[in-house]
Amino acid sequence: MSALESLKALAGSSSRQLQAAEVLGQLGLPGRQLEDWKYLSLKHLQSKTLAAPNGDFDGDIASFDITGLTAARLVWVNGVFRADLSDQADGLTWVQDASDLDWVAPEIDGLAAANLAAGQLVELAVSDALQMPVHCLFIAEGEDQAAQPRLQWRVAANAQLELLEQHVGEGANLVNMVSQFDLAADSKVTRYKLLNTKNATHTGHTWAQVRRNADFQNHFIDLGGKFHRDQICVQLIESHANTRLNGLYMVDGRNLSDSHTRIEHLVPQATSAQHYRGIANGRGKAVFNGLVYIGENASQSATEQKNANLLLSDTAEINPKPELQIHNDDVVASHGSTVGNLDEEQLFYLRQRGLSEAEGRALLTFAFAEQIAQALPSQPLADYLEARFAQDVL
Repeated sequence: MSALESLKALAGSSSRQLQAAEVLGQLGLPGRQLEDWKYLSLKHLQSKTLAAPNGDFDGDIASFDITGLTAARLVWVNGVFRADLSDQADGLTWVQDASDLDWVAPEIDGLAAANLAAGQLVELAVSDALQMPVHCLFIAEGEDQAAQPRLQWRVAANAQLELLEQHVGEGANLVNMVSQFDLAADSKVTRYKLLNTKNATHTGHTWAQVRRNADFQNHFIDLGGKFHRDQICVQLIESHANTRLNGLYMVDGRNLSDSHTRIEHLVPQATSAQHYRGIANGRGKAVFNGLVYIGENASQSATEQKNANLLLSDTAEINPKPELQIHNDDVVASHGSTVGNLDEEQLFYLRQRGLSEAEGRALLTFAFAEQIAQALPSQPLADYLEARFAQDVL
């Protein structure tokens, strides 16, 4: 049985799930036939029979903790929510039979359809009583399973959510995730998505709607893996809404990282910014596609987009595509993208001071990546990433 056939067979029994399975059959798995997938291929997955996920785990959950981060931990194993391994916290409640927001339409691509057809929906409600960070831990175990967690966050007015979404494990599974964020007025979400699954085929769709005076910040860190694709859409739907998207992707060997961002300014007086950085070594491949859309009614909008990329080998590849689509003249907007090698003058300077060429290259690469870590509001997570960069680069 192929991956497509097995994903269809995993569909649930509700009318919406069956409709999504039908859309999956019509669309098939995404690939180079789609503009957003033109650099990617799921050929390695197509012939596999993907099984329903097994949520068993007998390891040490605490081994994945971030030093210095005290948080309420919620655990998923192969996409299955493990309430028995999860913490309770004032101001945070979860429901497993909620009504789906259904913002990530199955028509987006076959993987979005597959998640709606078979994903396990968990709704998490956040009130202003929440006073501690939340650590969502996603563990990949085993192989050839279809892990399809589906989360929706409802963040109440004046509530604040600091969220670490951490993906770990050696499992060689399909991890096909959907996250939906509904931000009420005057709320704030700071999300850190940390990808550290070396063998999984990981795809993620995130959709956020941001209301008046609310703030949605997303910090995406891809530490490298076989196949990682992250897609996020943020809609600013009431005035004075704000979003900031930061990201870092690092690939080497034959690893792949693909980041797609879309910010939609749909009303006047909303603001946005994004800053993504990429590092590619070996035969690694990275893609960044960042689109900012400013609609006809979105006067007095302001947006800024930056993308910088570092190539460390002649066989590495990075494909950046920053885009602005502006349909209103009363806006402030800027964007820019660079792809380059290490600065030879800086490298010469370091060698003059006693460093070898390898040490100089490592130090400059570390400094390039560290800019994203230093911008993180969470000091424990910034410290953790700087230690990882030092381990991987220096």
